Amino acid sequence: KKLLLNLIFLSIITSIQSQTVIYGVEYDSPSSSYNFVSVDPNTGLVTTLNSLIGLQSVSNAVTTYNQDSSFYHIQDNEGVWTIDVNTGSVIVTPSPVITNSTISDLHYDKYSGVYYAIEFEDTTTSYSSPLGFPIPSSKGISYFISIIPSTGAITRISTLPEINISIGCSSYDDLNKTFTFVTNQDVIYSIDVNLATIISSPVLSKSIKELKFDGSTGTYYALEFDFILAINYLVTVDPSNGTVSQIGSITGLS
Repeated sequence: KKLLLNLIFLSIITSIQSQTVIYGVEYDSPSSSYNFVSVDPNTGLVTTLNSLIGLQSVSNAVTTYNQDSSFYHIQDNEGVWTIDVNTGSVIVTPSPVITNSTISDLHYDKYSGVYYAIEFEDTTTSYSSPLGFPIPSSKGISYFISIIPSTGAITRISTLPEINISIGCSSYDDLNKTFTFVTNQDVIYSIDVNLATIISSPVLSKSIKELKFDGSTGTYYALEFDFILAINYLVTVDPSNGTVSQIGSITGLS
């Protein structure tokens, strides 16, 4: 069984048989470069698998994983990189994608073979992160888009409402073709990809982060932080009505 999560600059993937393996992108501050790495979740040991020469500004909100092919995908300013996690080798070089825009919340559809994501026009986006990660600063124009992996070509599927999207808090159900994301106003939107239509947009009962979909159970999971008790909780989320239900607390997670 393979698992897809995000943690800081890592996209956490996969368990192979009885051994859990984590893959991700490491940012090396002294050299201002990126490396493709594996992480031992038991010891925290980080092993560099490949140096990603030429990779530009990237965040954990613009990485995704193809469970069938074991390909790890990264979106940067120039296009989409594809990495074989078994060898660490870059097998597809980036293709120019788009200018004057920023892309976030990249997800891969294993059935159609395309990516889905959110695009922000630069006129409404502020690059306020120290590493240049795109963070929307105000309400403005954004689009739900698809990307062809082989060419990097973008298609704007629909224009989204004027909302502040919580970058990285999104998930994709590739069986039912539903792209789900959360705003900074705690509204959870679900888009029917086939219809290019928002099918629900309830207000969440609690604020969440790190939304993930488990295709084997049809369940959405996330993290909830209690600011009063300073405790993180693992929760389930019902995107149809916004209900957030606690499963249990996570000791030591900050």
